[in-house]
Amino acid sequence: MSTLAERILGASAGEYVDRKVDRAYVHDGTGVLTLETWKQMGAERLSDLPQLYVLFDHIVPANNSTTATLQHELRGFACGSFLHFSDIGGGICHQLMSEGIVLPGEVVVGADSHSCTPGAFGAFATGVGATDMAAIWLTGETWFRVPDSIGIHLSGSLGGGAEAKDLALSYVSRLGLDGGTYCALEFIGDGAATLQMDDRLTLCNLSVETGAKTGMFYADSITLRYLAAAGQKVRPQVPEPCTYTRELEFDLSDIVPLVAVSPRVDTVKPVQDLAGLSLDQVFIGTCTNGRYSDLARCAKIVRGKKV
Repeated sequence: MSTLAERILGASAGEYVDRKVDRAYVHDGTGVLTLETWKQMGAERLSDLPQLYVLFDHIVPANNSTTATLQHELRGFACGSFLHFSDIGGGICHQLMSEGIVLPGEVVVGADSHSCTPGAFGAFATGVGATDMAAIWLTGETWFRVPDSIGIHLSGSLGGGAEAKDLALSYVSRLGLDGGTYCALEFIGDGAATLQMDDRLTLCNLSVETGAKTGMFYADSITLRYLAAAGQKVRPQVPEPCTYTRELEFDLSDIVPLVAVSPRVDTVKPVQDLAGLSLDQVFIGTCTNGRYSDLARCAKIVRGKKV
């Protein structure tokens, strides 16, 4: 039987395949490079497929006149070509793609390493470079080596102040910076059903920090409910018995609040071990877990306090 990655790509791990892309997105940084490369390819028109998105979120507002000029050109191209476009202030690209756009079973690529984020919806989502993205703009397809899959079995439920980011740091610490190289991390088990979509997006987002090709959840009732709120009606994905190249087990009730200590994301320590350490800056955001639920938790903590 097939892993979720094999099922979506329609081939066994290790095989090379050409696949039509359902959705492809770039941000203002990689979009500029993609447009330049697409022109160098002699292209005169965009492929009818996939759905193409240009989402400004990296250097916003522009930090100098050169950046502003390049963004102006990309903005004009996106609007003139009737691409899906989000301008400055619209939101982080991976978050926008996760708001009722990416659907289970789709092949999704983004010109950013954290484009594995929408794998939380049961899609095969991964990052590519500007040259590959330009080719997708031109042809509507790209090639893949179907990845081996690592099964991450989850049981229990999070508690004691621990959150999805702590679980993410736990598996990154266990695998290391290259322990998931060119693999799909598939999050499975009864514990997966206790995680909301914000949690799943965080877990898939960090998968690339282990070298993984993507992170994936099977679409279940939680996925369907989230997408239904965005007007999307989809079917669940039922896990099949399959063989993973490696398997890890995590009891969510054992997860504690963690911190990734500079300079490596896989150097992880419990928060309690760092109690009393003074902080110079605190940033609540990023594409990993800067969502409304995170901001609401922070607001609850700092309410009535002076910073």
